[in-house]
Amino acid sequence: MRITAACKKAVDISLGFTLAHVGINNQTADEAISGANTIGSIFGFNVKEGNSSVFSGTAVEFMKFNYYGTKGHIGFKTNSMQRALDYLKNNEVEIIEESIRYDDNGKLVSAYLRQEVNGFAVHIVRK
Repeated sequence: MRITAACKKAVDISLGFTLAHVGINNQTADEAISGANTIGSIFGFNVKEGNSSVFSGTAVEFMKFNYYGTKGHIGFKTNSMQRALDYLKNNEVEIIEESIRYDDNGKLVSAYLRQEVNGFAVHIVRK
């Protein structure tokens, strides 16, 4: 039993899953900007607009359109995208292959899971 527990702990440390952010789907860019500005105003977060979303701080991402997930998504950071994908696939968690993103250097950046949780898609991102 101690060997199994030690192995699980080693895997947990190597993956390092932590909450990255919560994403909220919106119908329009204006709706996303409004939501981000409201959260930013309440908590004193900086608002940063990107091509497809607007972040309020690093905690909340307002999508400019409906994206994965009925309500939005929950993002988790990981130390190693490749290890995380292998781990998830080995545990019969299906990845949406077309959601996998790479940076300009060919390194894995993010991927969405097929399964929603209470209306939220789940994705993992590289730390």
